[in-house]
Amino acid sequence: PVRVRVDPRQPLVPWLRMIQARQAARSQFEYAPLPEIQRWSEVPPATPLFESNVVFMNYPLDHSLVEGAHGIGIDQVQLYDRADVPVELQVTAQSQWEIDLGYDPERFERETMQRMLGHFGALLEQFIDDPARAIGRFSLLTATEREQALRNARGQDAPFDASRTLVHRLEEYAVALPERPAVECEGRVVSID
Repeated sequence: PVRVRVDPRQPLVPWLRMIQARQAARSQFEYAPLPEIQRWSEVPPATPLFESNVVFMNYPLDHSLVEGAHGIGIDQVQLYDRADVPVELQVTAQSQWEIDLGYDPERFERETMQRMLGHFGALLEQFIDDPARAIGRFSLLTATEREQALRNARGQDAPFDASRTLVHRLEEYAVALPERPAVECEGRVVSID
């Protein structure tokens, strides 16, 4: 298991290299079972260690399996791995990469997971287009979602007077609705009147 911190200011490629280096460095601890790792962590015993999982499948397949040895050949090899977490993204590296998103249908709707896959695809396309970009500058939105958001924003144009500051606007609000709460903090409410 790996926990990754994301600094939105960090460029993508150095961040990915850092993750890869940490993965390589952790190999000395691969012998530790998950219950022991949980005891070392700050995660309470009854709480699952993971709610999501990203898996890179890169099983080496012996070519003799596919080509056949002694007259026996195997084709259409498929690897199955049952996830025990609510969401698992699995990337299988073969001649053509495959991406699968497994999820618990009791917790997530199919449409939500399809949208999540679309977001993942949008990120991958941006990674390819601009690998030097800072992580925080990538967008999860697909092209369709971005266009929809822009269309919605354009449809709600409101007049804006730049000469009126936020203070002017708050004063107008207070005059128009003096009985409404002006400030709420820790259960205390203060109104203008």
